[in-house]
Amino acid sequence: MAKHLSNSQSLLEDEARAWDLGVLEDLKRQRDSLVSMREMFDRRDRYDKDNIPYLEKRIQNNENKLVAIRAKPENLMKPGEIEKVTEAIIKDKQSIVAQHARGVFVKECIRDELMNFQSSQYHVSRLSQDWAQERVKYSELQADNWKQLQEEAEAMPLGE
Repeated sequence: MAKHLSNSQSLLEDEARAWDLGVLEDLKRQRDSLVSMREMFDRRDRYDKDNIPYLEKRIQNNENKLVAIRAKPENLMKPGEIEKVTEAIIKDKQSIVAQHARGVFVKECIRDELMNFQSSQYHVSRLSQDWAQERVKYSELQADNWKQLQEEAEAMPLGE
């Protein structure tokens, strides 16, 4: 009987080690993956802002201002006024292009992160399968251990 209790204890300790080294680490990795995904969307919501509508409105106003400046007589124009407004329009258009490019880059990064996250979801499937196999394995080992004890106990004399 002591031998079977000792075997059962060893099996339980082995199972606990397997949990600690395998399943627990896998669950921690999955938790980290979920937290990273949430943080990525939080960062996107917090930092992925653009002011393109404002810039488009400002460009329109500056273009109207440029038309008005060019319509003025030559003697009423300030020196460098046309160049200043034209330069502001060019800078705003460059800023719009840069913000569009940044938006595309952010979307591509999110897509890559989502693909990585999707592969981690497949890892969860594998983790679940492995976990179930481990439970079956240790259950069978425990059942075999107790079955051996039963067989040995049945072979004992009863004294009847």
